[in-house]
Amino acid sequence: MHVHRSSTGLFYHPEVFMDWIHENDQVPRWNSHVIRRLDGMTKDFDNPFIIFYPTRSKDGMPFPVNVCVSTSQKSKMPETIHKKKRWRGDIVVAKLKGSSSMAMGDMMGTSSMETEDTKGTSYTELENMRISDYPLVLNWLMRHSPLDCE
Repeated sequence: MHVHRSSTGLFYHPEVFMDWIHENDQVPRWNSHVIRRLDGMTKDFDNPFIIFYPTRSKDGMPFPVNVCVSTSQKSKMPETIHKKKRWRGDIVVAKLKGSSSMAMGDMMGTSSMETEDTKGTSYTELENMRISDYPLVLNWLMRHSPLDCE
């Protein structure tokens, strides 16, 4: 993950890993969501995950369906729901680590990124993901869609 450090905080650049994403910085090109816990968990992860997904392509057309997630979702979601809620494009996942007094919105480079999910929580760096993290993220992706993140 490309991270730019400045005196005001950290700025993520997941668009580096996303194909066919809009190149204009003036329009929202991607969105993010913090995965703090899985369904049924009563305690948050010590080091939550952040998922980035593209929202605007170069040509304005929808991104292709993400085959890895779509295949997993088919077995868990009814077909009628599955058609409406598909993860599209290249999905980038990172693992957050550490905390400080910096607000999550400042870390993301925009105050609008602070959601009910991230208020009062801040992270100072990224941690390396492990192979054991993959099933946790896939489990969350199977039961949620980009529409759930808005």
